[in-house]
Amino acid sequence: MNRIAILIINYNGYKDTCECIESIPKNDSNEIVVIDNASKEKEGEKIKERFPNIHLIQSNKNIGFAGANNLGIKYAINNKFDYVLLLNNDTIIEKDMIDELIKGEENDIITVPKMCYYSNPSVIWYAGGYIDRFKGDAKHLGLNEIEKKHNKIKYCNFATGCCMLINLALIKKIGYMNEEYFMYCEDVDYCIKMIENNIKIKYVPTAKLLHKVSSSTGGEMSPFSTYYYTRNRFLLIKNHNEFFFKTAFLYTLLTRKLRIFIYRNKKNTIYKYIEKAIQDSNKNISGKINL
Repeated sequence: MNRIAILIINYNGYKDTCECIESIPKNDSNEIVVIDNASKEKEGEKIKERFPNIHLIQSNKNIGFAGANNLGIKYAINNKFDYVLLLNNDTIIEKDMIDELIKGEENDIITVPKMCYYSNPSVIWYAGGYIDRFKGDAKHLGLNEIEKKHNKIKYCNFATGCCMLINLALIKKIGYMNEEYFMYCEDVDYCIKMIENNIKIKYVPTAKLLHKVSSSTGGEMSPFSTYYYTRNRFLLIKNHNEFFFKTAFLYTLLTRKLRIFIYRNKKNTIYKYIEKAIQDSNKNISGKINL
């Protein structure tokens, strides 16, 4: 029987993490691995106390999304699991989601589920995705469309880090996630490695989860998300300049400059974080910074 390590990162998200764990069906061959990213109030210990059967990996500092997932992947390899399931803590999975992802597996394939909004379960957040080589980013297919329109299996080249099932044999081909991003764009970077290694992504619509979108980062327009997404998008394009078309850097720069102009005129201080992100990307600053 296949052994799956279900990797859930917790960072000051005790309530969401507990609800996520509670949605996962009990299975003797699977193990829930919570990687606590130095949360306040000893949340990792509290989660372990509430769910004694999980395995807790406690980081003594916040090492970001990629760093925490890499800790979990290394644990899975060392303990001879067959798969890892990367799973956001702000998700609720349907009881048969993991089984359906396993059923959809093929050689050199990573499987991903249908993802709908927690606040509106009949509306799609992700139904497969693709990397836009002209613009330098990734897009979700089916975004904000009715769920029933996306009930066919499809192959694509972008899997959001929110949830993906990976055969550990494929990790030998693509390696670990790039930790210099800290947060955002590391999943796009990982998918480009998949493309380079002829690994496909399979969208399995019979597998489903609900996503509490952006609840862990303060919203889509928070200073945190604005800075890291902007800086890391430039970093992504630099790291994969042979993959992206030359238009990607120019498009990204011009659209960010336009946003600076708009927000500054609205006296919205978010423009300062876009400016800092551009400046830091020019200086090749990566990883976590103090905002």
